Amino acid sequence: MADELLEALGQRQRETDAAKPPIPLGDFEGEAGDALLDDMFGELDDKARQKPAPSESPPPTEASPDNVTALPKRSPAVWAGAGIVIAAAAALVLWLAMPSSIDPLPAYGPVSIAGGPAAVRGDHEGIPEVLKLEDPSDNIEWRFAPATSVEGDLEVVLSARRADGERVFATVPNATVTPTGSVQLRGPLNSFIELDEGHWTVQVIIARAGHAPGSAEDAMREDWPRFPIEVIIDAS
Repeated sequence: MADELLEALGQRQRETDAAKPPIPLGDFEGEAGDALLDDMFGELDDKARQKPAPSESPPPTEASPDNVTALPKRSPAVWAGAGIVIAAAAALVLWLAMPSSIDPLPAYGPVSIAGGPAAVRGDHEGIPEVLKLEDPSDNIEWRFAPATSVEGDLEVVLSARRADGERVFATVPNATVTPTGSVQLRGPLNSFIELDEGHWTVQVIIARAGHAPGSAEDAMREDWPRFPIEVIIDAS
């Protein structure tokens, strides 16, 4: 089958060649030959011009990626670290701009320390070494005065420690403060601080408003004027 197909194709090619008029050899001589050659070369030139020119990559420009070095991307951790550094620097500037400390208070001394029947009677002779009460609800009258006049708002806190080590801390918003800075606690003891029976050392601490200790641990520091009062609560 393949041989017959090849034979048929060969026969067709021979018939096609035979149908073409012979090219006279004489036509290649003289001006006719030159004209024929010019036509052949002209046709070749036309075909060459019709072929698409091979694409050439343009030379890299300044904006081409070949000339640009890619910068490493910043990870979120790097940006977060930079933000922390900036925030810390800003906080430092604010801290340096703030006053180094508040105006210290002068020393305070007791004017009267009374409790129980004496507080009711107004018997304020001397400052007792130990204040004896029968009940935590007994009245007290404690008054303190600064060495020099004090301007501005004050706060009062009480920090008590019993002989067995128990601690009680209380702010005293109902303390009376005079315009010159004197402080008075007058009324039932348990309206200022809740204490059970026992032997207590009660520290009366006076501070500028907003700068008082906030806990028994803070009150242990020696940053505020204070006056200790020995209080024994015994109902027997």
